[in-house]
Amino acid sequence: MAFDFCYGVSKSPVFPGGCRPPLQGRFFSTTDRQELGVPAPSVFPEAQEIFRDVQERLRAKKDVALLPTRPKITGKDGSAILNQHSPGRITLVIANTVDSARLFHDEIQTQLAKASSNKKKDFTPQPRLLLLHSRFRARDRQKVLDELEAFRKQQRSDGSPVTGHPGIILFSTQVIEAGYDLSAAKLWSEIAPWPSVIQRLGRLNREGKQPEAKAFFWKPKRDDIENGKDSPNARRTGPYEDADLDQAAKLIDQLVSRLAGGEAYRSSLDAVLATDESARALEIIAEAVIRPDDLHGLFSTEPDLAVASQMLRLIFATTTGTVDVTVFWREFKGHPPLDLPSPSRDETVAVPFYKVQRFLSTGKEIAYLWDEEAERWSKLSPTELVAGMTILLPTSAGGYSEMRGWTGKADDKPKPLQSANPPPPTLGSEQESETGWQSLSQHTSAVENATRHLSAVLDLDNVCAVFDTAARWHDIGKAHSRWQRPLREHAPHDVPAPWGKFSGIKRFRPGFRHEALSLLVAWTKSCTDADNFTALTLYLIASHHGKVRTVLRSTGDRDNLFGLREDDEPLGSPSGSEAPFVIDLDWKEFAGNGSFSADNKTFTPLRPSWTAIVGELLGPAWRDDLVTTNAVPEDELRKLGPFRLAYLEAVFRAADGRASKGDFGPVEP
Repeated sequence: MAFDFCYGVSKSPVFPGGCRPPLQGRFFSTTDRQELGVPAPSVFPEAQEIFRDVQERLRAKKDVALLPTRPKITGKDGSAILNQHSPGRITLVIANTVDSARLFHDEIQTQLAKASSNKKKDFTPQPRLLLLHSRFRARDRQKVLDELEAFRKQQRSDGSPVTGHPGIILFSTQVIEAGYDLSAAKLWSEIAPWPSVIQRLGRLNREGKQPEAKAFFWKPKRDDIENGKDSPNARRTGPYEDADLDQAAKLIDQLVSRLAGGEAYRSSLDAVLATDESARALEIIAEAVIRPDDLHGLFSTEPDLAVASQMLRLIFATTTGTVDVTVFWREFKGHPPLDLPSPSRDETVAVPFYKVQRFLSTGKEIAYLWDEEAERWSKLSPTELVAGMTILLPTSAGGYSEMRGWTGKADDKPKPLQSANPPPPTLGSEQESETGWQSLSQHTSAVENATRHLSAVLDLDNVCAVFDTAARWHDIGKAHSRWQRPLREHAPHDVPAPWGKFSGIKRFRPGFRHEALSLLVAWTKSCTDADNFTALTLYLIASHHGKVRTVLRSTGDRDNLFGLREDDEPLGSPSGSEAPFVIDLDWKEFAGNGSFSADNKTFTPLRPSWTAIVGELLGPAWRDDLVTTNAVPEDELRKLGPFRLAYLEAVFRAADGRASKGDFGPVEP
């Protein structure tokens, strides 16, 4: 049978039963299927059951109320949050800010604690209180979701309450609006912009089986600090524009009026959605436009004086102007040791930088930032805090609760969450190389095999030769004595030197970027053997770890090139048939290297600068801008643009990563 699907919101008349016009197979006839020649499915054995489920959801009964003020926790008239909660069911309370959600949670928790201590009255079992927002560590947030999911699995298909369970009151922020199939019996929500209101209503009686389902909305109060007169958010209430909240309140009022007149929920909502005012509220208006110059600027991830990319900070900005820092905790006293493991995703939390700034301004807490180039922890003052940073706090500083997330209170001491198996690599080490012992020749052959495989799969035949050359030279810098010397006493006997990959080294810090040396060797070779090298080859060699990309520069306070010094030992020839490579820092010169004639009237360039090579590989920011041909010959791949160049960089990095994991053996002869 043909699959009929009742879909979404449109301005067409409501069909009987609240169902939209059937789309049949057209729903699956996407552009991707058409381009790939994949036929759209048309027969589904379970289609009838799916269709019934969709109809039942569309016919779900819901009531909506618009409150004049913030609701009470308890009340004699039975209209407060706790009074309306039903045992065995879910009550959902959604706030617009983390602070507001936490405040609701704390107030009800306090109220329930008082009630449980009152032994003169009999109380029904207290509901389970859960708090969910974006300022949790991933592992702590997952515990909340696991408990919520366990309750959902106990819910019966007929919509009856979970037997013997007091029910759950979930306090949340916008994180619950989409992507989670939650069905609450009661919804309490601060008024948000109209698109968010629609999403929140979708969490109420979602499956159509919760009796007396009702949503309560009210206008939130402004925060005197966040929305103060002189603050950047002066025209906002919480994170939202006042005008958007006023517009949503009018649309909710229209919905309430229709429901009060006896109209069904779905048809009432559709009628409101069909209004011009709703269309304006749902219209997406770009608050910021990325110009071509900005896009090219985002391609560079080089750190600035604050050890963070200035252009990349734009990515962290939200529509509220809030930007985050990432925070994690470790047990230590005094200055943090150098061998601290790097943080895993499970143990970090994103916090608005101004909240962390306020937390650090008390003078009692100490934050540290890992200086990758100096390979040490640097103490960080509140004024030095910059969005996008990942900072370390001692657990003694507090600021975080496993049950409530980031609180900014010193009394809340978090428990460190570290992955014990396997232990994460230490900060500053060659993490990408700690994947298991491989000789340099073994790893190089594996990367060649991986690049050929990906080139074939991704139809990149035009760059296969480029990948091959880049694979042969990308790790030649690891043959340097500074890289090999710390490995000698740990290397297994069956893996010959020089080594390209290793494991089990507690603290491996060679002090230079091996890919920078690989680039210098390949770049020198290309000057005499140009047929085997292109500018793109050199770029892939340099960028295969994402650390050396658009600029060749010094690190720390010495004259060097990504840690390489002119007084370093030469790099021996891999074949032994050529003279050792002597490190020359002239390669990092911004304007390229060359010489003037005896009369100083003519300059003869020896080679283009690295900046010029990258610039010509990228091409112009604006389509009609001129691009020089001094660095990349016209018969090579050039003017690739940021997306294509980043894509090729990513493919090569993926091939290197797969080879490092042992997914590809040596290349067949």
